[in-house]
Amino acid sequence: MTDLISKIPVCVPNKSYDIYIGTGLLEQVKQFITKELKPTSVTVFTHPHLGSKYGHGMIDALTTDRFACHMITTP
Repeated sequence: MTDLISKIPVCVPNKSYDIYIGTGLLEQVKQFITKELKPTSVTVFTHPHLGSKYGHGMIDALTTDRFACHMITTP
């Protein structure tokens, strides 16, 4: 990855996960997620405007037989 990506660790009781924020992620999201993270599920959090513009294409691209993908929109 050549673009700047920030990794933000989130720790809650009994669970932890990372949030990734950065430029260029949309174009590389499937490759990044499947290669770097090896998830069992993916949740995309986004603004309603961005979700309607990019979200469904991202969800379609990410959904595989190896993991489920969901989108949550919040203003």
